[in-house]
Amino acid sequence: MQNTTGTAAEKIKNESLKIVEDVREKTEEKTQTIKERLSENLAGAAEKVHEKSDSTQQFLDEKTDNFNDFAHQKIERVNQIGHRAAEALGSSSEYVRNFDLEEKRRQLVETVGQNPGKALIFAGFAGLIVGLLIGSRKSN
Repeated sequence: MQNTTGTAAEKIKNESLKIVEDVREKTEEKTQTIKERLSENLAGAAEKVHEKSDSTQQFLDEKTDNFNDFAHQKIERVNQIGHRAAEALGSSSEYVRNFDLEEKRRQLVETVGQNPGKALIFAGFAGLIVGLLIGSRKSN
């Protein structure tokens, strides 16, 4: 009896080992398949990230080029305005340097003497404007 029990136990053991070996082989196959798929997916994702990275760089390069162009235009405009202001100051400096206060006073006295009515009207309007300006500042 022990012999038949030993043979049955031996059969069960061999069948169990065979099942374990089959499970191990299938597990290894599935593991290998999963590793391959995961590797392919990661490689695909890496490629997409490279592509997006390149397109992002291209997009940002275009935007910074546009911004740089805009900034350079504004800098040139400021430079032009600065040169015009410098030219105006130079002209004013030349005018002040050549201005003869005594000659202008003499011309004014002569003009007022020749046209006293016009001078009086002009002085009245100038006084009115100054009065309005002072009055509007007091009311604010």
